[in-house]
Amino acid sequence: MIQRSILFVTAALLAGCAAQQGYYGPNPQAQADQATANLRNIVLEPLRRFQREQPTDCNSQNLKLAVLSAREVESVADQRSETLVEYNQDSADLDLEIADVALSAGCLDTAENMYRHVIERYIGFVYAAYRQRAQIGIEDVRTKRASKVQ
Repeated sequence: MIQRSILFVTAALLAGCAAQQGYYGPNPQAQADQATANLRNIVLEPLRRFQREQPTDCNSQNLKLAVLSAREVESVADQRSETLVEYNQDSADLDLEIADVALSAGCLDTAENMYRHVIERYIGFVYAAYRQRAQIGIEDVRTKRASKVQ
């Protein structure tokens, strides 16, 4: 199931990029914004399904698909060097959103992994706020883990 979903996500991402690259109309920024929104939806759809699952399952296929989809968005960002900062900022936002949802659901390992990923991937002054937000998230994970022990 995950493998088929990954193929779908990859195909959708590539189609979105191909459409964006092939567009030379009067408003290329609107097209770029729409492509970004499409990429966000590809990640956020399985994340929203995970949030609706009862009971919460930290091994949920939807949570895993959201994480893998976020990685695919990062892969697209890496290939789009002319707008790398903008795409990376969108990717960092998605990573932090996944981490925050995982943290709220009590999926501490996933949350911590996503926060650490942000700190490791997004280097440079432009991404300082994202790294700071991720560090706060890691501290929140530690606090939740400590409260579980007591």
